[in-house]
Amino acid sequence: MTNWTMEARVRIVADLEAANPYGPPRKYRAGEEVDMLLVGQEGKPMSAAMWWSSMDIDNAYILPGDSAVVLEMKGPVWIKCGSCGKGGRIERGSDQVARVDVGGRIAKRRAEERREAARQLDPDTLPSAPGCEHWRREHRADLCPHPTCDRCRHLAKL
Repeated sequence: MTNWTMEARVRIVADLEAANPYGPPRKYRAGEEVDMLLVGQEGKPMSAAMWWSSMDIDNAYILPGDSAVVLEMKGPVWIKCGSCGKGGRIERGSDQVARVDVGGRIAKRRAEERREAARQLDPDTLPSAPGCEHWRREHRADLCPHPTCDRCRHLAKL
């Protein structure tokens, strides 16, 4: 069966206490806002999902699914195939279609789109960056080792 995980900012709805094998019990108060992961299995109702404080099974505090309400979705969903074990995050592509990002393909494509956008810019319209070999060699503003490079700072905002 496929497991899925959703990261969210949640509000605890009632006072409760959770424990883990290696740490002291943790008291959650009604109204408290925390970042947690909702972990569930495909084919089971959402009410069977549990809120985890982390994905570390030994140190996580686990709460029932109905003990918190979602305030804000924080991150993508992680899906793992029960058969082969491969996993990936659900990411929304530039075409607004959700896809499983196995091996970081969507992240790599976004980086390539940023590089292409940098190549399309007219260098005469940007502040000069004398001595920035990284810009000339890679056109990768997001990885430029020169924090004072005006051109790279401009491109990092793309």
